[in-house]
Amino acid sequence: MKKALVFLGIVFIMLSLGCIGLFVYYRNFNIEKLGIKSVTYSNNTFKIKVSDYYGDMSCGAKLKSSDDLVLNSFNGNTCEYKIKKPGNYELYVENKSGTRKINGFDKVYSYSLKTKKRKYYLAVGDSVKIKYNYITVGNSSIGLKSKNKKIAYVKGNRIYAKSSGTTKVTFGDEEITVIVTDLIDKMPKEYNYDRYYLDCGEFSSDEAKLLDEILNDRVKTAGEKTRAGVVAAARFLTLEFPYRINYFSENGRLGPPYSRIADGEGRYYHKGLYLSEDKYADINPSVKGPAMWGCTMFSKPSKAKRKNGLDCSGFTTWAVLNGGFDIGDLPAYSGPSSSHNLNNIGEFRELTYELVMSDKIKAGDLLGEVSVSEGHSALVVGVDKNNYYVAESLWIPPYGVNINTYSREEIANKFETVNLMDSYYKKDGNYTAMWY
Repeated sequence: MKKALVFLGIVFIMLSLGCIGLFVYYRNFNIEKLGIKSVTYSNNTFKIKVSDYYGDMSCGAKLKSSDDLVLNSFNGNTCEYKIKKPGNYELYVENKSGTRKINGFDKVYSYSLKTKKRKYYLAVGDSVKIKYNYITVGNSSIGLKSKNKKIAYVKGNRIYAKSSGTTKVTFGDEEITVIVTDLIDKMPKEYNYDRYYLDCGEFSSDEAKLLDEILNDRVKTAGEKTRAGVVAAARFLTLEFPYRINYFSENGRLGPPYSRIADGEGRYYHKGLYLSEDKYADINPSVKGPAMWGCTMFSKPSKAKRKNGLDCSGFTTWAVLNGGFDIGDLPAYSGPSSSHNLNNIGEFRELTYELVMSDKIKAGDLLGEVSVSEGHSALVVGVDKNNYYVAESLWIPPYGVNINTYSREEIANKFETVNLMDSYYKKDGNYTAMWY
């Protein structure tokens, strides 16, 4: 009996030593010999499977540009690691013997463009940043690639417009159309008073259609039927469109109260730009036209021929309409008893110094004068800490549609009223206080 107990004791000790040995072995197993069976990715999670489970192991991942390696424990022969942000990753396994980078699983696991927009219009010399996400491992990479580098080339995540034409820029199997044109100017940081006034027939029918497409794109990108959409329309006509629109004393308007009903004569209450005879089909009725912008026509108030363009409220109503709001072909001011004017849009306020300094006025709000003959209307298109930038069509120098800069101290002396448009626009869209 004693011999049996001794024997069992010896066996128990040997088994215990063996278990301890195996435990030590598995904890200190040479991690370099571990067989990696597969690496998969879904739902922001890497899943690493190994051929055998050697206990007390962990896996981890880190961005290639970072030293921050975080580890998770294996569950059986599988380890999962959830990532927090996209990028190019390195994968690791670790135990007591050391840390090993997983090689041989270089792959693009996931990619997507962050915008739904698939067509961009760029001026020659301009560029646009394309935002995208990707999950890659090791030496695999993905990026933007231009199919015609003579028209547009790619550097990093930015597309640069080189010469007029159309090309495709790919991102994996996703594709972006890039239209580069010299029909528009690169968005400037300052308004250019040296631009020529628009002449008659400056653009072909196809060119006019392309310019309408670009205007529509700018509004859609900013947000149609938002404050930003209205501002985008006004900024396009004054900053990207390469010519100045003339001031033309209107022959009439479509809406009341007016004795002469006219369309497109000093006003253009339509979507798009009035640059082609193709638009004449929509002009009805006319008094002295039709005549597209830049073409000579008789102005009854001026009693002389002038190049057709926009009067002050003609510009304001055009911008608001093209931003997505059909307010009607309204004048700047038609007397305190009339409801048919721009003063009745939004929240009408006296423009005081206190209001100017309160930061309540934003790009997209309307400014007005009521003491001048038939009033004056303008549109704020930019605001910074020192100035208001006002788009307006003037009958005095500088003639036509311009962006004029007024300091906060002087704007209350220049204009008398403001229409705060938050309640009318309701949504800001992709609003920016300035255009750059």
